[in-house]
Amino acid sequence: MIGSYTERFTVPVYAVDAAGNVSTQQQYQFTALGHTGKTYTSLKDAFNNTAVTDNASQAAADADGVGATMSLQDLKAAGWQPGGKITVDGATFTLPNFASASGDNVMAANQTIQMSGSGRALVFLGFSTYGFISSQHAEDDYSSPAIPDGTSVSGTECTLGNGQYEDCRAGGPYGSLTYADGSTSAYHLTVPDWVYGSNDLAVVTLPHRNHTNGTQETRSTNIYAFAIPLKTGATLSSVTLPDLSDAARQYVPGLHLFGMALCDTTTAPGNAKWTGAWNSPNEGAFNYESTDYKNQTFRITANPSIAGSSARIRLSNALGRTPLTIDHTTIATQSSEAAPTATPSDLTFNGGSKTVTIPVGGEVYSDPTAYTATPGKNIMISLHLANDVPYLVQHSWAGAATQYVSAVGSGDHTTDTTTTAFTGTGTFWGWFTNIVTGIDVTATGNQPTVAVLGDHLTDPFADVAKADLTTPRLSDDLATALRTNDQQIPDYGVVASGIENNRLAAAQAQGGPALLTRLDRDVLAEPGITTAIVDEGLKDITAGTDDTDLEQTYGQLLAQLRGWGIKIVLTTLTPCQGYASCTTGADANRTDTNTWITDQVDFTTPTVTCLDAEAAVAVPDTTSQADPTPLILNADTAPNDFDAGDHINLTTDGYKAITDTIDLTTLGPDN
Repeated sequence: MIGSYTERFTVPVYAVDAAGNVSTQQQYQFTALGHTGKTYTSLKDAFNNTAVTDNASQAAADADGVGATMSLQDLKAAGWQPGGKITVDGATFTLPNFASASGDNVMAANQTIQMSGSGRALVFLGFSTYGFISSQHAEDDYSSPAIPDGTSVSGTECTLGNGQYEDCRAGGPYGSLTYADGSTSAYHLTVPDWVYGSNDLAVVTLPHRNHTNGTQETRSTNIYAFAIPLKTGATLSSVTLPDLSDAARQYVPGLHLFGMALCDTTTAPGNAKWTGAWNSPNEGAFNYESTDYKNQTFRITANPSIAGSSARIRLSNALGRTPLTIDHTTIATQSSEAAPTATPSDLTFNGGSKTVTIPVGGEVYSDPTAYTATPGKNIMISLHLANDVPYLVQHSWAGAATQYVSAVGSGDHTTDTTTTAFTGTGTFWGWFTNIVTGIDVTATGNQPTVAVLGDHLTDPFADVAKADLTTPRLSDDLATALRTNDQQIPDYGVVASGIENNRLAAAQAQGGPALLTRLDRDVLAEPGITTAIVDEGLKDITAGTDDTDLEQTYGQLLAQLRGWGIKIVLTTLTPCQGYASCTTGADANRTDTNTWITDQVDFTTPTVTCLDAEAAVAVPDTTSQADPTPLILNADTAPNDFDAGDHINLTTDGYKAITDTIDLTTLGPDN
């Protein structure tokens, strides 16, 4: 917005009851100001608000016009230290000096911030106040995570009257980017309200809000991260922020930004590039011990999908509840079970430190280390958890991985060459992972990464005869197919970006967040990603989602991925006839969804192609009298025994049958 303007609005005054319900009491008039653009050399120089207060000085600041602020003590307890660093969505932020009298955030009001650099994404860290506008997703909004329609967000160009916000810009506020080559582009930055927004979308949720009257309110208070795509290969020169309020005013929507940072997870030392070799996203925080976790060692073995000469690992506390202090991490090659082939080598972080503390919602990448990664030879990552925590982030039923956990209080066994510390009373092992969420390597040809969104393990708790949770899944078979192909197709890195839930839109208490709310962290931040195989949707169907809602969600996912320049391979949904939750109506929704999926093929760049997984594993149910005859998973003898026994999960042969139908030429970058 260039220049300035004034416009008179009618504003409702809201009251909040003990249950958090909002009601309109009366209305007032106020004049909103447009803001003349001003340029700053850094975001910190533009700070015009303090949104955090010490619990002992709650009257020192005001984030919303009525004296509410975040608690400095809550932020510190979450590991968000003033002036410290946190990495989110692959972007590393230097946090502001929270509670500073000179400001700790900027309220976005058409400021232009000079910023030089390049990467895949620009990531913002912040929150909205008085974000009572019901979000409506715009077609050209590629910011991630995607905000579900109806979420309470801040907005711009609204008429406020008649007890509600009206005529707001679809998709909410937007700003602009300017590149060194003189080109510009617009971006959306629709951020949920700090209290009435979605906890599922938050990087961190704090338990309190401070008030100028000295009271502390027990209320979930959120900080969010949103990533927006950048022009490939271009150098950013400045960022113009959306134009909302430039000061905290009661009832007036405001957008507060603590930071913005570039994400470049692909560039490696020596003009090399990182390739994703293995992935295991967090699905939530759990406790399988009878007490807190502390002073114990976690040893994870993971099969890399691609060979490489150096490696780095990613430790993540996304979806965590308390900071994690890791004071020793090592890397080795597995011999058998929890034993390495040789003494593990140390890994370091932040330029040479063995100790790293990961804030709630954050992640950290290790320093690069020389390591020969070879598919079929498991990489062994061992880490020592030093602090006391009641819950740990986890991925259940991880593919191509096994974890061994020493007993609570057993100490640092990261360099052990025997299995002693990982056997006996108080130890655990299984096909799950904690904290370690990714391994990247530098490959000879700097190959890009292919992400498989979903693992087709639809119900890991099914009571079946032939189900095997160690079964190689689609991502594993695809990696093998690429390594052994005779079509001269490069050996791309393949990562599994699914979690137990494997749902597109709806979060689930047991199983984790939906794909659209974690896409920024688990997919878009993968190094060099060019292609996404979408193998999700069947869980949504069996959970009661109808085909219309599911197709709308698919459409939003396709728009997001293509907006980031990522090619898409959609898989049709495999049969589930005979599975308890696959009712006649659900199966009809499945088949209708498959019709929609096959209609999405689009050869404009980035392309959308279709893999007919249904046809690869399905046969007609000859025992059914229904018309049309429903399809079931083929349960013939090997190699056509695709039904694990519960009529929805797949066998080893089932996964391979689907992989065999993949056109490997569709996986590389568009020419």
